[in-house]
Amino acid sequence: MVTKDEIIAFEKEIADIFATGVIRAPVHLRAGREDALINIFKESNIGYDDYVFGFWHSLF
Repeated sequence: MVTKDEIIAFEKEIADIFATGVIRAPVHLRAGREDALINIFKESNIGYDDYVFGFWHSLF
């Protein structure tokens, strides 16, 4: 299972790449929501071989 620190490091890496202009599409990161994400993956038995598709939504 992925750890909270690994998720934070991944999001930082993506944010750094986005800042260089290499990624030209919108990127929506969820800093501070790592625990919830880990719980969803545990409860849904999502593993390394699974594909996960997500979407962005406004909280307002």
